[in-house]
Amino acid sequence: MELQHPIHKHSIVLYDLNTGVLPCCHCRNPLELPDLRCSSCRYTLITFCLGCDEPIAGPIYTCSRECHFFLHQSCLDKWPAEIRHPLHPIHPLSRHLKSTHKDVSEFKCDCCSRWTRRFVYQCSRGCDFRICLRCAPLNQDPPLTLTDGKHQLFLFENTTFEKKCTVCDRTDRHTSIFICTVPKCGYAVHLTCSNLCSRFPEKIKNDSHFHAVTLTEFVKEEGWTAYYCDACEQTRDPAHPVYHCADCHFAAHVGCVLSEVLPTLIEEYETEAKAKGVFVYPWLAKLDEEIEMLSGKEAELRSKLGAVRSNLGTLESERSEYISCSRHRFENKYSFDPLGLQQVTI
Repeated sequence: MELQHPIHKHSIVLYDLNTGVLPCCHCRNPLELPDLRCSSCRYTLITFCLGCDEPIAGPIYTCSRECHFFLHQSCLDKWPAEIRHPLHPIHPLSRHLKSTHKDVSEFKCDCCSRWTRRFVYQCSRGCDFRICLRCAPLNQDPPLTLTDGKHQLFLFENTTFEKKCTVCDRTDRHTSIFICTVPKCGYAVHLTCSNLCSRFPEKIKNDSHFHAVTLTEFVKEEGWTAYYCDACEQTRDPAHPVYHCADCHFAAHVGCVLSEVLPTLIEEYETEAKAKGVFVYPWLAKLDEEIEMLSGKEAELRSKLGAVRSNLGTLESERSEYISCSRHRFENKYSFDPLGLQQVTI
């Protein structure tokens, strides 16, 4: 059964490679399973899903015509047609897929800066913004944000993607990092490199450990090949600061230990920035900048439009005057008396 779907320009057909057959792209004869080989033209189909970039298997969608379009049913069902994301809060993001597998173009994710051949989510209103499938689920409710100077920052905790910190210039994963939500800004800063770090308590007691823990620049044990946060039990980077208990060999992400007090630290920082007069709303500042630029262009175009209208009016007046004068000269030269009423003097 054919299905019309916005994911592709032609209708798509569902095939189950576990039980059904798939027609050959060349001769349309059935491909032999499981090798997807055509016995007639000896063509072997070697292709990948346009969604996950994995080999096709199980239920798949393919184009009803001859497009080289193959997509797992699970990939189409898993990812919604439209999402909201904190890195582009003003517009929804829509699912975008390459038209065929022969399209070898790649997309750059505006969150993790990686290139991908899989489908992405991009701004539905035409902004030059897109994110990959790794970063699409990275959202929090409510989001933890920090306004710092011209940056509107959103906190990603214990990231699975790599993002370079603008301050320390390290590209790490499994850490907490603020990323600016202002479009195309690109600014990112580790939680431990941010301006908040001066407010981190040197010692703190919370529910993650029996004893008070101390902020330590790094904890790295000889012979260890993997390091984990003892609070969330996820991987941690030994080069990053941690809260540490030397007696118990306890080490935890700064973000995990400060999770309860971090909103208060952010509020105090922003309040102090407002008092000093350095607090701005980055997105509003960005919009104001664009409005000012477009207003200047509008004034310039209005000025040019005024000159064009003036020239147009002059030309129209000259044309009317020319037509009027021409008609008058014609009427004087050739009198027209269809009834013969003019008197003729002999």
